[in-house]
Amino acid sequence: MNKIGATQKTLFFIFFILMAAIILYSTSSYIQGQFNGDEFNKEFISRDLGLAIDVLSFSPESIEMNYNLTKEFMIESRKSNLRIKSKDIEIAKEYNFISKVNDFSIKSNNVKIKDNKIS
Repeated sequence: MNKIGATQKTLFFIFFILMAAIILYSTSSYIQGQFNGDEFNKEFISRDLGLAIDVLSFSPESIEMNYNLTKEFMIESRKSNLRIKSKDIEIAKEYNFISKVNDFSIKSNNVKIKDNKIS
């Protein structure tokens, strides 16, 4: 019996099991984050805040809105595109505005909208 071949086969088997465990763990963490974590919250907030800003911009009257968030987010608008993220390095969730909204950028947990001006 070749001991070197048996040892190498055992090491390959252990390596493949560790790689499978790492892949399963990272995939399950990503899926969990998509359904009930920050990714879900950012997606919801981007759509909800974007729709609220669109509705307020079409109003003929002056309306004031305070949008309170559970934690601090970076919210910015460029070229009629709302982007929301919680950290500098992560991928932002986006919402395309229907109406014409001026460009802005804030980092806060409270968004105030008055007379189509966001602060």
